[in-house]
Amino acid sequence: FNNIEKKPSEKIRIGFAGNIRHIKSCSNLVECCKKYNAIEAHFYGYGDIVDKLKKMATGINNVFFHGRYKYEDLNAIYQHIDMVNCVYDSLGNDGYPNKFFESIATRTPMLVDYRSVRADFVKKYEVGFLVNVDDIDTYYSVMDQILIEDGILQRTSKNYANVKELFFWEDMVVALDNIVEG
Repeated sequence: FNNIEKKPSEKIRIGFAGNIRHIKSCSNLVECCKKYNAIEAHFYGYGDIVDKLKKMATGINNVFFHGRYKYEDLNAIYQHIDMVNCVYDSLGNDGYPNKFFESIATRTPMLVDYRSVRADFVKKYEVGFLVNVDDIDTYYSVMDQILIEDGILQRTSKNYANVKELFFWEDMVVALDNIVEG
């Protein structure tokens, strides 16, 4: 990712790029779009729940399905996303997905479940927002905050300046060497 310059929009664009397979997480975004006209959900990719989501989104004009994409399209995709949906239905197999690192690389605030391993990171560095995938009201609270608190996404994005250096490859190699050496 190189110098992601966000394209301006009057709406808050929440995006997900990848295998669309988490029904609760994705349907919560659709529900948010139903309630808030100022929010858009953008799904890039494909997965086994896309047809179900499209059916749920019938008549909702702020939910978009862009279909499959190529990896080299991610720069352009992230130019049109203000927040990344990094919420997954299953917490049992929780880790750090590509979306997490893409958010860091593009300085795009992320939405994560408060019980996920990513939640501590998001809280510590203030680079996103916490929800409960099993409680739509937590999504509504975050959407209210984003829509009411002027500039919150921009401030959250700026907090990534303190994070990117944590992931320099050279530092990772030193950390791995220390682990191996015991």
